[in-house]
Amino acid sequence: GGLTVAFMGAMKGKNIGVDRIVTDSPFLEWNYNSFMRNVGAPTVAFLGKIFKNSKIKQGHCDGYAYSLLKEYYGEWTYNTDWKMIYSPPVTFSWVGAINSAQSRLMKKAENIAVPILVMHSSRKIEGCNYTPEFQTGDAVLDPAMLQKRGEKLGHVREVCAIDSGLHDLILSNEKARNAAYDTIFSFIRRH
Repeated sequence: GGLTVAFMGAMKGKNIGVDRIVTDSPFLEWNYNSFMRNVGAPTVAFLGKIFKNSKIKQGHCDGYAYSLLKEYYGEWTYNTDWKMIYSPPVTFSWVGAINSAQSRLMKKAENIAVPILVMHSSRKIEGCNYTPEFQTGDAVLDPAMLQKRGEKLGHVREVCAIDSGLHDLILSNEKARNAAYDTIFSFIRRH
């Protein structure tokens, strides 16, 4: 939802209908190398106009889900039909929609007229299968990219790293989760 709400803020400007925007690890950039971000994703996006329902398999990675789920190493119980352990295939048109939203957001980033908070983890976790390191950072997106892109959003912004937070900061360990909540409530009080 972070990409969507930031995108709406950029598209609607002063007419957004809210007083502020708060995001938790928003999908502002692909977690790929430069070639895949600048050539691969745009190529798949273009092909998505022709082959909308063609699918791309996702890796069979369990690290992120295992870091969340109580039945493995996490603290949470949730419906894994809705938030799956293994990422399902995505369509070419889905890649196109994400690529388009990210690009259009950055072109109109200065149009965000309300204060915006962009929170992200302090560290990136590499890998696919669970290790204890998955409890200490973002295994989905690259926090450095979120920081860089977040610093371009709107005129009144806060871009904040939450020490050792997971991708879903609010689902992190208690210390990181409390830091995320403190950051949100402090931002709301100031703006």
